[in-house]
Amino acid sequence: MPERSRVLDVGYTTGYLDRYFPNSEAASVAEQFYRKVWIGSVESEELLANLPGPYDVILCAAVLEHLVRPDLVLRRLRRLISPDGHIIISLPNIAHWTIRWELLRGRFDYQEYGLLDRTQLRFYTLKTARELIENTGYKIESFHFSTAGVTELEQPILRLPRGGYRLRCYLLHQLPELFGYELIFVARKG
Repeated sequence: MPERSRVLDVGYTTGYLDRYFPNSEAASVAEQFYRKVWIGSVESEELLANLPGPYDVILCAAVLEHLVRPDLVLRRLRRLISPDGHIIISLPNIAHWTIRWELLRGRFDYQEYGLLDRTQLRFYTLKTARELIENTGYKIESFHFSTAGVTELEQPILRLPRGGYRLRCYLLHQLPELFGYELIFVARKG
């Protein structure tokens, strides 16, 4: 991020923290790090209409999958982005190999956090994530994937002498849709 950027962090917690803190308590913690904190739902048209844009960067990390209408929120956020601004969006990858493995075993069990967080309402693959972003008026400039969430079956790969880490990196870079934990997009207004 360029220095002195005006940044709007939408959903400053990762979802699972909200279960442990009422919004007012979470806001008081967040105020230590942010210039201004708004309490409310990003799905509220009134809240978004009153935000004092424009912003150089809008960050939507681990938030859109928890919304009823993420498409509407993305459309409304467009007006808050400066002409040279960006939106950074991260979404969990439902096509991750661990989810596929569990489906093969007949399981789709929600968890406290992670790819099957109990509070998620939407699930995305690389294809559906791209469609969401592009269909709401953005042009994707770059795509990345997060390697967060090393799982039980990746642990033996990392223990291999010399080549374990390289093998994991190779798999992640060759098959990001299968091994990428989160899908991360940088986009501009289209």
